[in-house]
Amino acid sequence: MKIAACAARGLEFLHDKANPPVIYRYFKSSNILLGEGFQPKLSDFGLAKLGSTGVKSHVSPRVMGTYGYGAPKYAMIGQLTVESDVYNFGVVFLELITGRKAINSTAPQGQQNLITWNTRMKIAACAARGLEFLHDKANPPVIYRYFKSSNILLGEGFQPKLSDFGLAKLGSTGVKSHVSPRVMGTYGYGAPKYAMIGQLTVESDVYNFGVVFLELITGRKAINSTAPQGQQNLITWVTNPFVFFIP
Repeated sequence: MKIAACAARGLEFLHDKANPPVIYRYFKSSNILLGEGFQPKLSDFGLAKLGSTGVKSHVSPRVMGTYGYGAPKYAMIGQLTVESDVYNFGVVFLELITGRKAINSTAPQGQQNLITWNTRMKIAACAARGLEFLHDKANPPVIYRYFKSSNILLGEGFQPKLSDFGLAKLGSTGVKSHVSPRVMGTYGYGAPKYAMIGQLTVESDVYNFGVVFLELITGRKAINSTAPQGQQNLITWVTNPFVFFIP
């Protein structure tokens, strides 16, 4: 955890304190050099990009980096942002907590990527049990309202924990609905009924879970503003009868 925390502070410096800001682009485990006391230092800035003051993105005509670490948006359209570095950091963090490489070509089929299909299903199943507890076993019942992928924290063995209950609502005993005067949440996850009339129910959470589940099995975000017209909203995309994807 010390290595991860220090490396994260290094990225924070490049993104928020360096002038101009720096997009590292090559954040991977082999570029973290360990000194005395396992003090990490970032190395190899050959692919780094300097942004203008206040600008933290870059469109690259050529995608470069190491397979297994590339952020999806950068790999698909060459859009390089500080979030690309954060994605790379996430991969390195997974390597640290699992002891596995980002890509292991000698692993059995289906286990070459760090997050396997079984792991994705485990994350979904455990998160679903968390919602079940809030809805059916907590007293009073809890409507989470903020179920989204970034609020699922992964611990040892990819064990998920739900976080950020700032928008949650407590129902009366036996009551699993709430009328909200103000619609709150993250665009792309909101249940239609809640978005239209402010009717918040346990089914709203189930809808949010469905969006997260689709993210897990498709590898796409709920909202991707850089995608082609008609493909920016994940729900719209998967409900298109002409869409097919291979799991």
